[in-house]
Amino acid sequence: MNDKMRKIFSMLLLPLLFVVVLFPKQADAKGSSCTAVIPVEITVAGEKIPSGVEYKVVLEAVTKDAPMPEKTSIVVKDAGKGQFGVMTYTEPGDYQYRVRQEDGKADRFTYDTTAYLVTVRVVNDGQDGLKAEVWAVREGSSEKADAVRFKNSYQAPEEHHDDDDDDDDDDDVVVTPPQNPTGLQSPQTGDQANVALWGSLTGLALAALAAMALIHHTDRKKQKNKITD
Repeated sequence: MNDKMRKIFSMLLLPLLFVVVLFPKQADAKGSSCTAVIPVEITVAGEKIPSGVEYKVVLEAVTKDAPMPEKTSIVVKDAGKGQFGVMTYTEPGDYQYRVRQEDGKADRFTYDTTAYLVTVRVVNDGQDGLKAEVWAVREGSSEKADAVRFKNSYQAPEEHHDDDDDDDDDDDVVVTPPQNPTGLQSPQTGDQANVALWGSLTGLALAALAAMALIHHTDRKKQKNKITD
């Protein structure tokens, strides 16, 4: 009788031990969790890029009921890096998100309009826990991207140099060739008037000299005639 009771007790105890041993493990596995973040990067190409410019990146859930970070938009100032997170996962599965950069309004900037599809895959870690794997692809592509990176650019205004203005002025100068290629100075209007005046005076002087010579010749002839008589 006692042996029979022992066998019955043993048969009842064995399932009870399974319940005690297995149920806590199942509870731990179900209650375990893992976290993930989604890093992003902003780059800006160009010269003399203004400081203080902010770039806004937005995260949207694609998978229904996907865990979300506390903030679904982040601002990166003067380029650099940021991240969305921390997001907590309690169930294995694939969770997808769409990450894009908002089109900014800063003058002379061109904003990258690429959108990324980010996947967070939650799996068992083999130790009754969970772990997350994160990767991203550009929308319209099947290749994994090395990072969620937005490449912006800046076109600096053209500089205005004074030296260039001087060169332009020099180009506009018109050089007038000399009127007299022989090197002799041609008389101008005023010079022609002076020449006429001097010509007239010279003519009068010559006429006066001729008259004086004639008078002198006449006087000598008269004196000679008187001596002869």
